[in-house]
Amino acid sequence: MKRLTLIILMIPMMIFAQQNLTLDQCRELALENNHQIKIAEENIQSAEHGVKSSRTAFLPKISLVGSYTRMNKKFKYSIDEMALPISNADGTYTADQLNVITNADGSATMTPKNWIHIPSMDLKIGQENIYLLDLALVQPLFMGGKIMQQYNISKSAAKISKAQKSLTNSEVLVKTDEYYWQIVSVEHKLELAHEYVNLINTHITELEEYMVEGLITNNDMLKAKVKLNEAKINLLKAENGCALLKMALYQHIGLPLKSQIKLADNEFLEYSSVNSDIDDDEFLSSREELKILQESVNISKSLEKIAYSQYMPNVVITSNYYTLNPNPYNSLKDEFGSDWNVGISAQFDIFGWNDRGHKVAIARHSRKAAEQQFEDSKNMIRLDIQQATYRISESMKQIYLADATFVQADENLRVTQDNFKEGLTTSTDVLDAQILWQKSKSEAIDSKSEYRINLSKYYKAIGQK
Repeated sequence: MKRLTLIILMIPMMIFAQQNLTLDQCRELALENNHQIKIAEENIQSAEHGVKSSRTAFLPKISLVGSYTRMNKKFKYSIDEMALPISNADGTYTADQLNVITNADGSATMTPKNWIHIPSMDLKIGQENIYLLDLALVQPLFMGGKIMQQYNISKSAAKISKAQKSLTNSEVLVKTDEYYWQIVSVEHKLELAHEYVNLINTHITELEEYMVEGLITNNDMLKAKVKLNEAKINLLKAENGCALLKMALYQHIGLPLKSQIKLADNEFLEYSSVNSDIDDDEFLSSREELKILQESVNISKSLEKIAYSQYMPNVVITSNYYTLNPNPYNSLKDEFGSDWNVGISAQFDIFGWNDRGHKVAIARHSRKAAEQQFEDSKNMIRLDIQQATYRISESMKQIYLADATFVQADENLRVTQDNFKEGLTTSTDVLDAQILWQKSKSEAIDSKSEYRINLSKYYKAIGQK
């Protein structure tokens, strides 16, 4: 089973190993496997749950609370000694039950004849064990707009996370392009390094023939061999550099570091100019950075409104159904008694040393700063678009100049080699011509690689992928 799983996992590698990996394929792999993109996707999921969570603030909250308390003592209530008159069952008195006393002014005072005396006593009520179970419902009616603004903030945060993922995608793609074209460039330089080594070897073979004939000195041979050793060292460095760049690309697009894949470079020698007369504002809306900053401005506005909401009352409606033991509705007997209630409450802060005013000022200045940041970023993006356009134009000129320089260096090498064979120039001149040839071709390769990378950055600058 483990072998089967390993084979299944190796199938994509086997497929890629059988063909050249194109730039589009590298981009697809990067978008599927890059860790930064996966992090951005998780952030989107988190933000979307944040929206759902803030939406629940509009709805009533239901909670259940249960408690148990063990009392050390029962409640105690003392009754003083007292006398109570004896009356009829309906609370009235007959004439036989009253004493009539005539006052000096001729008025009469009547008092009961019979009294009952109640001695003083201490009453203990309730139970040591107290149980409470409360089912409560709370519904906000008016919170000064805080709930709506918190909801708006969560929606803006979700939009920011999506824009951030899109921005991450663009950055990952540009980095993919950089790795890809740097590797292609190094591979071309490897071919150039092999050609350069072959040129020096060919020249050394000629020098060996001339040494036999006594036409050159041993010093000429030593100079050529030194150049050959330098070329081999540079070839080794180029091979190591190419291997490291490939491992960086494999890590970036989610492939094993020991993969052995060739890259297609069909577009490497193709280049064309871009429209330099463009309207910057046309591409501003497609830049994810501005979308993020716009939502940041929206968040700062919501925070300012939340700060102002402190000047408004908070009104909530509450409802409770509870049961408790001892039963307060039946002489605190050891049994459960239940009841329910509904109420409405309002809270309004009257004085707090202008704390609310300071918080409003903080939110207002933060909002203004976010708006300034947004405007500044718009100007920076306009500059970025123009710089990207100029870099493309500069890369085009460098390609033309580098290609023209290589043509001249190639012709110079041919002429120098012919003159050397005819004895009109020295071996050192040939070696110098070979170095100039190798350098000019290397610069031509660099100019084309730089163009492809700058083109990728240009598309990112105008919001395209």
